Amino acid sequence: MIKLYNDAEPAILKWWTFPGGERSVRIESTINPKFGAQIECYFKSSDDLIDVLLLNNALRNAGVKDIVLYIPYFPFARQDRVMVEGEPFALQVAAQIINSCGFDKIIIEDPHSDVLAGMFAPGTLTVKTQWDLWGQEIRPLLRTDQSLIGDGDAPWYPNPCLVSPDAGALKKIYKLSKEVGDEAMGFSPMPVIEAGKQRDVSTGEIVATTIDKDAVMCYDTFFVVDDICDGGRTFIELGKAIRDTKSNAKLVLCVTHGIFSKGKEVLKPMFDEILCINDLSEVK
Repeated sequence: MIKLYNDAEPAILKWWTFPGGERSVRIESTINPKFGAQIECYFKSSDDLIDVLLLNNALRNAGVKDIVLYIPYFPFARQDRVMVEGEPFALQVAAQIINSCGFDKIIIEDPHSDVLAGMFAPGTLTVKTQWDLWGQEIRPLLRTDQSLIGDGDAPWYPNPCLVSPDAGALKKIYKLSKEVGDEAMGFSPMPVIEAGKQRDVSTGEIVATTIDKDAVMCYDTFFVVDDICDGGRTFIELGKAIRDTKSNAKLVLCVTHGIFSKGKEVLKPMFDEILCINDLSEVK
């Protein structure tokens, strides 16, 4: 889904596909070229990249010079290298496409790969980090005293910790631990449990999940935090590992970008709550 703002006002866009399969767009609102424009791309499919190119070109032809792209989920970031011989470096391709537009600024949220930062000119890319985003979401949920909660207030999350689902999430989660703990826990970082998984890169299947069972026994609420939930198998297996150790554990899944390709229903039996900042499954 693509949105456009000019002088901070939403513009009306008409999209269509020609019989030959080509996409096109018409800006049906009056565009003032004296003001900048912001394109917002809530990625749903590869067609959205073509739509961004077309809309950017239409704006340039209308005389708009200052154009910002807000694309919270940066596509293809999980393919940040050649995984298997004969496959593409897909993130590089996506970055080249977006770079061709000459955007003045590109804003993204919690990117999957650090490789992305080096693909844009200095000062072009603005990253809203996982620790900033989830610090704002998790901090208000934490209550140290259940007696402070009245009717209708947020539920209690006793004895909480953060859970990193795999090695790739470790760097982010320790920064989130500090961000949450600074204000919510008297300047003491929120505890972190490190989980691990083994995946067959040729099939994508998870073959093993590991977690420190002694650490699990020390806590009651587990905030599992990651940047992306696709089908959810990683989180389901991790949830099983936690509940096999502590059956009455309270599990809260926190994902920045929710693809939910298998639906949220597959996750609900395992998690007490599912929190998502950018729910791509709701994008039309």
